[in-house]
Amino acid sequence: MTQEAFGTTGFSSEHPFVTQPIVEVIDDQFQKVAGSTVAITATVYNNLGDSVVTQTVNAVDGVATFSGLWTNSDSGSSTIKFTSTGLRSAQQSVVSLELADSVEIVAADPGVQSTPGYWLNGKWFADAAISASIITTTDIEAQFAAGNSVDITTRNGNLFVSSAVNQPSNSAGGDLTLFAQNQLRLSANITLQKTGSNLILKSQNDIWVPAATSASRRTISTNGGDLVFWSNTNNGDSGAVRIDNYVDLFSGSGTTAGSGATGGGDIHIAGGAADENGRPAGQAAGSSSFNYGIQFGTSRAENNIRILSSGGDIFLNAKSKRSNAIMGYAGLTMESELGKIDIYGLRYGSTGGQTVRFNYSGADLVGTSIISKNMENPAIKIEADTTSSGSGWAFYFDEAANTPSSLANSSYLVGFGGIDISANSNNYQHSTLFRG
Repeated sequence: MTQEAFGTTGFSSEHPFVTQPIVEVIDDQFQKVAGSTVAITATVYNNLGDSVVTQTVNAVDGVATFSGLWTNSDSGSSTIKFTSTGLRSAQQSVVSLELADSVEIVAADPGVQSTPGYWLNGKWFADAAISASIITTTDIEAQFAAGNSVDITTRNGNLFVSSAVNQPSNSAGGDLTLFAQNQLRLSANITLQKTGSNLILKSQNDIWVPAATSASRRTISTNGGDLVFWSNTNNGDSGAVRIDNYVDLFSGSGTTAGSGATGGGDIHIAGGAADENGRPAGQAAGSSSFNYGIQFGTSRAENNIRILSSGGDIFLNAKSKRSNAIMGYAGLTMESELGKIDIYGLRYGSTGGQTVRFNYSGADLVGTSIISKNMENPAIKIEADTTSSGSGWAFYFDEAANTPSSLANSSYLVGFGGIDISANSNNYQHSTLFRG
């Protein structure tokens, strides 16, 4: 019995071997035994020597082809041992593929190419000798073109998107998942144009979209797929989502508020563990870097941040023991068309503040618009819970634009089917305040 070369060998703790083994039955002259149909068993042992999977197949014309073999080794090599009754055994050592410690996604300029590594069904693994990966946007687009969903996950570090990622509408590929164990930073556009492709942005820590400019906005978008910002994946007390000025989050074909577009995906900005549908069931959490659990903007600005779901639902879910759970600066537009809007905030610990606050720093300069045209009651649900011993409001909607320069600068909280606001606080704290 002998084993043909695996080609590029390797595995991860989550996936099968890169190339599955093929073995031949040979005689004492090292020639293949044509016509042999003997049963051959492959047993995989991890780096600790434990048997993790066994598979038996019958040879066809002296050749046995295996599929779906895997290992659970986190590091080091695994061993595959091949046995057959009456025949001498054979084995091969397989070195593991590793997730990159950190990743930066960059443009494929003439002098820039991806660092060595391996794509396994759309998931990136780094060469063992290079822990900090650089991946070009061209290589990501090639994975989409090959029909793969793309998954780029770091082992313990940051994941930075420094150049625009685009999936064309005619792409054969599927979803895009970016998962950082430390910070996920989106400094460039991500546009999935294929209908229904989901964009899953995850971090065990913070997700940060740095500011763009009014003349050159930043767009994170899908075309009918869900758009998910998912921090604090370990469901702890730290892992915020911060979206700075002049950023657009779109999950459908509508790119202007009130466009009437339909067919949009849901937008989730949340954290914690996964629900039964694979979406975040808990809260983004204020961190030492970003005190607010969810923050929209860093200063007031007209036409600042736009969150448009084109008929999909919008979910915000955040907590903080450091300050506000959710903070929205003036200039925020959040519209779901026929979708619903569900907002939950929790402030706990001992810090004062407002649990859920919108239109901060608005006054006469600029307003905030939160609108759902869904006809069910409630079209908009806002729940603000406060267990903190520090004083403050549970739900706070700042001053509207008293003398706006245009109607667009006014403030709106409109749910066609109704609005349900539940503001709960303890001790001497306040409940709900609208200032106009």
